[in-house]
Amino acid sequence: MIKKEYEIFKINNRVFMTAISNGKTVRLLEPLTEERLSTFKELGFFDIKDRKSIEKPKVITMSINITNQCNLNCKYCFNKNKTPNNLSYEQCVGFIDLIINKHIDSNRFIVDLSGSGEPLLALDLVIKIAKYCYAKSNEINKEVLVTLATNGVLLTSDVAKTLKDNLVLYGISIDGLKKDNANRIDYYGVNCYDKVITNIKSIDNLDYVGAAVTLSNGKQNIIKIVKKLSKYFETISIKPVRNNFEFGINENNIEKIEYNYYKFTRFLIKETLYKCNTKYLKSILNGEDYFGRYIYRILTNQRILTRCDIGYSRYSLGIDGKIYGCPALVGIKNVDWQSILSVERSIECEKCYIRFICGGECMANSYNIANNFTTNDVVMCRFKKYLFKLGHYLVSLIKENKQIYNEILEFCNIKKSRNNINETIKNKVTSEKVTFMNAKMQFDEQKQLRSKHIK
Repeated sequence: MIKKEYEIFKINNRVFMTAISNGKTVRLLEPLTEERLSTFKELGFFDIKDRKSIEKPKVITMSINITNQCNLNCKYCFNKNKTPNNLSYEQCVGFIDLIINKHIDSNRFIVDLSGSGEPLLALDLVIKIAKYCYAKSNEINKEVLVTLATNGVLLTSDVAKTLKDNLVLYGISIDGLKKDNANRIDYYGVNCYDKVITNIKSIDNLDYVGAAVTLSNGKQNIIKIVKKLSKYFETISIKPVRNNFEFGINENNIEKIEYNYYKFTRFLIKETLYKCNTKYLKSILNGEDYFGRYIYRILTNQRILTRCDIGYSRYSLGIDGKIYGCPALVGIKNVDWQSILSVERSIECEKCYIRFICGGECMANSYNIANNFTTNDVVMCRFKKYLFKLGHYLVSLIKENKQIYNEILEFCNIKKSRNNINETIKNKVTSEKVTFMNAKMQFDEQKQLRSKHIK
């Protein structure tokens, strides 16, 4: 059997070829003849890179499920066993120390206090951990950033100020328009949208606050969602519901969702290239948006070896006090962060032409489908392949406008640089004998002033 070397796909009037061996993708301006294929081979287009070399991770993420309580009863929530349990302060800082010591040579550490509950119900614990991480940053002369995702119901202006004063970066879960928020209800069945919007409007500075949107069906209008939320947020991350047939992407709604993203891509093209308005594209590139992540990797020519960084640069402390590979695997008794490193992935992924952008199936999703790590969600595979195609189509158009392309690429490179050692801060600590966090805050303040001046 002859091994397939490439995949050709067409979207609108553009044709692309992707090398299955390494993920390289090129736009084809002429039909692919045998002669042209030979030329591609001679130029090394299909060469296999050394996929065994692994660099030390630059960023280590520690997820801590500080509470299992929640004040909402969202229909699509994965946590069906909410309890009044909280982790102790000692458990949290012990976990932080353990992981930092294991990866002390890494550039940056992120402590994510999101998990199976609403973290603002344990605000005192959040602030104690934030203060500890502030001190830890000064101790190791590297950033230990505290983040969390909140449903926004308890996010009053006073709470927002407390988080800001303690350097806690946070995202607010909101599903776009009020009708989209119908799945986010309290225990009385009341939609929380109005309350959350009121709280958002009361926050003084939203520059470092992001919106987290859950894509739950084919009815959500992504264009309207992004336009609405961009009034408040500079970062918007839309992610699909996983492991939930009723509310997630499935064979009944996949065509609607694909068409939704097609229209959204056309919207981004119109705004970015015809109106020279890069705000909307930057809003999805800046965070962890599902589509934005693909566009970012295509723009920066980034190819990944695996979707999952379990045990490599990500760890999760469950509400039971045990360490897991990621928040989605918390509570699965026979899975821990050490045993999962040696599991085999899907064979189908090895033959897939988008695997160097996609990275493969989510391990938690595979486990929930079939109690193993080798089963793919075929509908999600279809969805990801469509986003891959849309991403290449969008980027190919952007590259034809040198000014816009350079602006977007510079934006992506600035985002990428966040994970590097900041030499300005490092030199300031050494030469001026100030603490790491004082040097960082001075740097961030100057950067924000420069940014406002440019605007």
